[in-house]
Amino acid sequence: MKTPLPLEESSKTSKSSRRLTSTEKLPMPTSLTFWISPAESQFAQNFKEGVSNVAAARCGFPRLHIDHESRQCGEWLDNAAKVATTCYAGGMVALLGERGRGKTQMAVDIALAKFYGEWVHRTDITEPLFTSARAILRKIRETQNSQDEALLWRRLKQCQTLIIDDIHELKGTDFDNRVLFEIIDFRYSMMQPLILIANQTIAEFTRLVGDSAVSRINERGTIINCTWPSFRK
Repeated sequence: MKTPLPLEESSKTSKSSRRLTSTEKLPMPTSLTFWISPAESQFAQNFKEGVSNVAAARCGFPRLHIDHESRQCGEWLDNAAKVATTCYAGGMVALLGERGRGKTQMAVDIALAKFYGEWVHRTDITEPLFTSARAILRKIRETQNSQDEALLWRRLKQCQTLIIDDIHELKGTDFDNRVLFEIIDFRYSMMQPLILIANQTIAEFTRLVGDSAVSRINERGTIINCTWPSFRK
């Protein structure tokens, strides 16, 4: 899923202004009701009718995966529960495997469920963010050594749950590795949820991101090899 990093407006707005207002809450997929308590689920559903599409676009979540019903069966559901537990505790997850396994859907479902679950109890939380590895690198190059670059890094580090898709598209250059490791290391140190998605095997992912990054992911979370059948067949 190629999604541009929705950060163009971040250089024009303050951190506080990027929080969602009462009329601009993220849509919640109906399939998320099994992740949160009945009271929280009802709370989130009450807002679904009047949500703004701007909020979803600003946080980068693909509309396809917001509106889509999740794969609530078998191995997908078992592993989604592990990912949810890890992210709710501020951990890190790498979802690996071939295309069509529902990796992006799983990440989006869990990030939105976490966001809504916390929104019930407090209104000062920051937004989650969905983006791709290529979009991050492009934006950093475009804004290098400027105030916009600092704002970009702030959002990558301070967003509630960060999802980075298409890690396999990194070229393995020093620049690529340095950027990705800085993100992983910061969120590891601050115990902030991070989900990485790649169409790779564990061995390929390790060669690309490096042993130090994999060590941090394993210490603060888990690497899941998504080997169940494709949902696209």
